[in-house]
Amino acid sequence: MTCEYATDVLFRDRAYRAALFPALVEVLITVFSADDVLRFLGRKLHGNFQGEVTTDPKRRPEGRRVKHSLKRNTLKMYDPANVLRVETTINDPREFRVLRVIDTRQGHSGGGRPWAKHALRSRRGVTNLWRYAQVGLQANARYFEAVAHAQPKGKAIAELDRLCRPQTVNGKRNARFHPVTAEDCALFAAALAGEHALNGFRTKTSKPGCIQPPHAPAPTADSAARTSPA
Repeated sequence: MTCEYATDVLFRDRAYRAALFPALVEVLITVFSADDVLRFLGRKLHGNFQGEVTTDPKRRPEGRRVKHSLKRNTLKMYDPANVLRVETTINDPREFRVLRVIDTRQGHSGGGRPWAKHALRSRRGVTNLWRYAQVGLQANARYFEAVAHAQPKGKAIAELDRLCRPQTVNGKRNARFHPVTAEDCALFAAALAGEHALNGFRTKTSKPGCIQPPHAPAPTADSAARTSPA
């Protein structure tokens, strides 16, 4: 009644897998659309489609999992033990097509092609196990390909959290950043600008007013001298 096809990725470092999985979950929930889920399972969105496509994240004692459902068929990712698993579950094989070679000479006389291939709706049975495996393998491969760009964000979040706290260096207290304020947003935007990628961020090469929001007073020579490359 049910066919499952799973693909496992084994990690040598369990800590790295634990750091990567939250980033993967974020991509699965916030980036993938219903059109993407259809594509993973070899379908296309069209006007005659009648069904429901859902994404359901859940946290369990064993770990987290994200499940995408296309009618009764599902595609999910979870992290048992030291592996990352993507699993395609086929509950309704009629959603997929299978090519069959049919002898057209039976019951017919005269010429014509003796054999023809027809795309039929797949049915339950051991005869179509090869097709179930083909659908599952292709769906899992598309899924892994789509999330391949995800990167762990734990170090970046920890670094940003450090910048948002006051720091004491060599006995001197440094103020913390406020990423939501207009002044700090302008500073981050100036520091990350593309023109600073080659020569670094320097006061003399910065555009006038890029460090301060438009409503702030114009910078003086004394305030510009206090700007540090750090």
